[in-house]
Amino acid sequence: GGGGRKAQCLVVLGSGGHTTEMLYDLRSLGTLADRIEFTYLIADTDRGSLAQAKAFEAQRGSEGPKVVVVPRAREVGQSYSS
Repeated sequence: GGGGRKAQCLVVLGSGGHTTEMLYDLRSLGTLADRIEFTYLIADTDRGSLAQAKAFEAQRGSEGPKVVVVPRAREVGQSYSS
């Protein structure tokens, strides 16, 4: 039986084209995505990914994305040792 529960999926979004690639992959799920509730993990400084997640969920007919915001560990291009 299918039941009414949706599968849960954590989607980590980020800079440098990663968000675009992830959302492309999610779109490729087609109707399967209708049975999945996505939660997006986004860095606190990443406004672009938040906007893209909102647009993606609007296309799906969702009320809006479920988002977990985390502090960014380091900025793009920042050395690992700083």
